[in-house]
Amino acid sequence: MKKYIFTLLIMLVSVSICTANTIIIPDNYPTIQAGINAANNGDSILVKPGTYNPINYRSKELTILSKYEQTQDTTYINNTIIAGDSTTNIVDMSHTSNSILNGFSIINGDWGIYIYNEFSSDTTFVKNCIIKGNNAAVYYLNLRDIPIVVDNCIVYNNDDGIKLKGFYDPLVTNSKIYGQDTGISIIGTSPGVGEGSISAEINNCSFETNKEECIKLDYATVNIEKSIFDDNKFVFTTKNNPPSTPNKIYMINSTLVYNDTILNNITNDKQIDTLDISNSIIWNNTDLGFTGVTEITYTNIQGGWTGEGNIDADPLFADSANGDYSLQWNSNNFSPCIDAGDPDMTWDADNTPPDMGAITAIEHDYFYDQYDEGYLDNVDWLSFPVLNRTTDGYTEALGLLERQGLITLNTTHDDDILDYVVFEDDNKIYFDDDQWVNILPPDSCFHSYQGYKFHLQAEEPDDTVRIGVSGSWQDPSQSIQLYANQENWVGCYLEEPESINDAFASIEEELLGIKSEHWAIKYPNPLISPEWTANPGELYIIDVQSNCQLVWDNSKNTIEPYIKEMTDYFDYEEKLDYMPINVDTVYGSIPEEIAVYSGDECLGASKVNGEFPVQILAYTPNSGSKDNLQFMLYYGGSKHKTKAVSDYWVYSNKLSTYIDKPLKYNTESLVSVRLNTKEEPEPQIEFGLFGNYPNPVNSNITNISFAPAKNAQSTEIKIYNVRGQLVRKLDCSNAIYNKAGIPTVSWDCKDSRGNKVQSGVYFYKLISGKKQAVKKMVIVQ
Repeated sequence: MKKYIFTLLIMLVSVSICTANTIIIPDNYPTIQAGINAANNGDSILVKPGTYNPINYRSKELTILSKYEQTQDTTYINNTIIAGDSTTNIVDMSHTSNSILNGFSIINGDWGIYIYNEFSSDTTFVKNCIIKGNNAAVYYLNLRDIPIVVDNCIVYNNDDGIKLKGFYDPLVTNSKIYGQDTGISIIGTSPGVGEGSISAEINNCSFETNKEECIKLDYATVNIEKSIFDDNKFVFTTKNNPPSTPNKIYMINSTLVYNDTILNNITNDKQIDTLDISNSIIWNNTDLGFTGVTEITYTNIQGGWTGEGNIDADPLFADSANGDYSLQWNSNNFSPCIDAGDPDMTWDADNTPPDMGAITAIEHDYFYDQYDEGYLDNVDWLSFPVLNRTTDGYTEALGLLERQGLITLNTTHDDDILDYVVFEDDNKIYFDDDQWVNILPPDSCFHSYQGYKFHLQAEEPDDTVRIGVSGSWQDPSQSIQLYANQENWVGCYLEEPESINDAFASIEEELLGIKSEHWAIKYPNPLISPEWTANPGELYIIDVQSNCQLVWDNSKNTIEPYIKEMTDYFDYEEKLDYMPINVDTVYGSIPEEIAVYSGDECLGASKVNGEFPVQILAYTPNSGSKDNLQFMLYYGGSKHKTKAVSDYWVYSNKLSTYIDKPLKYNTESLVSVRLNTKEEPEPQIEFGLFGNYPNPVNSNITNISFAPAKNAQSTEIKIYNVRGQLVRKLDCSNAIYNKAGIPTVSWDCKDSRGNKVQSGVYFYKLISGKKQAVKKMVIVQ
């Protein structure tokens, strides 16, 4: 028993020895230095307000802090002072490991803080300090791979600021450096070491009214982010270095304003190998002074600069006269720097593209139409689910178009990308002398619930890049009034792509037809592919049988967005309107692609991908020709034109069939055709189940085509639900035959008792003689 008690005592003593203590100054010791001398590694020294003599805690691992750390009251920083006589170093932290100095005013010394690291093994932190009135603020010489972190400090009115010297990577962050000769010096210890002997990080800092340079480089690399340089003589000075150790400057998301010179090279020799600036604002500076390898991208630079994403426009600072360089977003102005940074870099916290400059804009939404990979086509069916609803000027049509890069205000419009815009009733609006023509009312704006067709200049390449729109997302529950007996051009402000059946569920009973840029449907017997979607930011032209309101479904049953795939072997030009044609099948070999022609002009084409039906959007002929439409089929290396006369679908009250008559161009109609080629004989099909049309079924009838087995005594089609229960038996003796001898029977989507079946998956089986075949259909009621 005594042995166990003795072991427990040993453990308790060990715990007490290892536990860090807190020493309070002046309660426990009269001076900070006395507390340091008495402290063990890992201890904390809490200093109450007062003025104290210089300190030295070389080779100790300590945290020395004022009561600011407990209270976050900056008066403790101002009133907890470590002062000297201008001939001594105020705080000597040399050879410390994992040591922290937090919350003091360091004043009137030779070096305010002196750190020489040759043996330490962890980071040194200087936090929340005011360093002023010294010959130099901070001296840091590092011969180990242990950095210093200067965080949230104010460094001002010293002769020199922070001097960082050595091999490894110091960090200065969240600090303000102003009113001295040099803000930060970054100096390598010897030439020829790597890409520069030292690489410093400067993040979220401000440099103001420094009499010489903000940053001096001497065979060094500096990485700068989210920093402001305001009213300094030089932003950078680079010394003459051997070619093996050039200076390198990388700067992103920074603001440089009212400085005399950005880059000051001491001699004309090569002193800078890299000057790389992006996502920044360079405005109202006297001289740039750029030399060496200069790459500037996605930057608002006064006077302009060649480089991707660069602009030259008033950044619209909130209050530059009083040093507020945040970006305006209000009822009068919207800064062109908002969301204009490199979209491939890290986006802002509100999930919008990076802004230019050091200060991000207020939280907002952003929409970028990525469904066409961000490119404008010759004709685009567009809407704007996100618009800035906090400003009047930005939502005005011209302002939006200029921001999209489609027009340039205050100039002639001969070189503009945009030709004109069309909205409901084919009302063409365009502009001349910066004024809209034919727009009602004259001060109309773009709205999220309105859709538009944008027509570009004919010579404009198809790879014109569209930029995003910033603002606030239109509430998807906002209803849109639709009117019968007219086209309703509606903008889609769903947050994600959704299936047609989900997106338009609120007007399902009223729909007569919908046209999109990628597909078209017409009731009561529509073809609806399960892949077709309603996509945010696109226009949908809706016909309804009576006045109603559309409320976009916001269930977010997200699926992959459908974009009509371009053909490889047929070329055609998209126009403002088209005639949709559904190719139900092709008798003979299945082609790779099908095109529609008027004379020698290809109006549209689609890939087949081995499945039918296939929809072709046939665009308006250039000549306005009234020729019969013809079809061209591509078979792996050759094209075959079909007969000029094709079967196409017509509707009656009870049955649907095909008739043989010429097919004319008419954008008001949607037809379905079955094609035969001249070159290939019509097949003698002995048995086959060809599928139902339409499928999915969201109408009162679907049609099933088949070929009976040769010499079959009986042929019937049975329909089953997913449980295998028989729903209906169809009599094939009343089938309608087309000219190719293919019979078709219709099902009215009712069971054997005459009741409408529920939505879901169904199977239909062809039984002809001893042969059977099964296919699947989907019913959406």
